[in-house]
Amino acid sequence: MSLEEALKPLLGVWKCDNSRTENLEEFLSEMGVNFVIRKLAKQGSPTMTISIEEGKYQVKIETGFMTQIMSYPMDGSKADEEFPGGNKTTAHVEVRDGVVTVVSDPTDSDRKQIIVTREVQNGELVQKINIGNGVVICTRYFVRAS
Repeated sequence: MSLEEALKPLLGVWKCDNSRTENLEEFLSEMGVNFVIRKLAKQGSPTMTISIEEGKYQVKIETGFMTQIMSYPMDGSKADEEFPGGNKTTAHVEVRDGVVTVVSDPTDSDRKQIIVTREVQNGELVQKINIGNGVVICTRYFVRAS
């Protein structure tokens, strides 16, 4: 399956069902995000917009206190990105078993690899964020907003 085919069901605006989020605080702590921001993140219900912009897979996450935009070349080449907490990585997008997967390798040897998968299951977008090969796995569920 091509990346473009795998992305089609993900395109659009999604709202997080925060009541079903698993391990968010542990994930943010592992990322080095400070206590206050972790608490704010648990209270918010982010909106995620997934699109293809200028030949790139783009994910825009908006909360009440921040907006983060991540873009990845569709050809699998690497892009620089920075996560909350200052974790800088080089990342690329690929399709693994039909699932859109972003692999983010840290530029700092003290940090861990991050693998984010997104797929639609039973009409919901399920996002899994795996840090350090299973040290922390955060799962978030999103419902289509538009």
